[in-house]
Amino acid sequence: MVSKEIQFQNIKVKITYKKIKNTILKIKNIHEVEISCHKKTSDDTILKFLLQKNDWIKESFTKISKKVNLHDKYKYCEGEMHFYLGKKYPLIIKDSKEYKVLFENENIILQIPEATSLGARQRLLNSWYQEKLSEICESSFRKWEEKTNLLKNKLIYEKMKGKWGYCNFISKTICINTEIIKKELDFIDYVVLHEMCHLQVPNHGIRFKTLLNTYLPNWKKIQKVD
Repeated sequence: MVSKEIQFQNIKVKITYKKIKNTILKIKNIHEVEISCHKKTSDDTILKFLLQKNDWIKESFTKISKKVNLHDKYKYCEGEMHFYLGKKYPLIIKDSKEYKVLFENENIILQIPEATSLGARQRLLNSWYQEKLSEICESSFRKWEEKTNLLKNKLIYEKMKGKWGYCNFISKTICINTEIIKKELDFIDYVVLHEMCHLQVPNHGIRFKTLLNTYLPNWKKIQKVD
């Protein structure tokens, strides 16, 4: 494989030339995109392709910016609204000697000593989010493994910008974005299946979409939640 980088309207574009027929565009972050294309694709063809996809690129950057900025201004104080499984819930602070998070009566409850710092509150809530996400994903993976007969080698969780998950086709490692715990259950389930399908098909071509259609016919509707 041969790669190079170009600039397109203040956007860094990484181009990788492969033995493939179609040109594939991926959004890496709010300042960079990646293109995979046939090794004989000319620069003019790539430029025309980028111009055709320009509106879609801008829309994708806008979505990523919203995701990045959505949850970075919390103070973790009484009454503050926090996302959990697609809905917002008020944060309730209860003075306690123990450190614990509960979800009761449509409230997220932090049981903490009154003097607990913002950073400690954030770590406690994030730890609870991670615990709940692990439970949900483990159940989802078991379900899809039984239906698809696809098996991962390793599962990791990581806070990411611009993507809800990724699959390393070679190592069969799947990574799930920890922020996805703030999305709806069916969307989490879809992302798990999406990444599992990459265990068999590394791209988003016809074979990949056929797999999604087979196991989750309404995946396009669910995907729009993003």
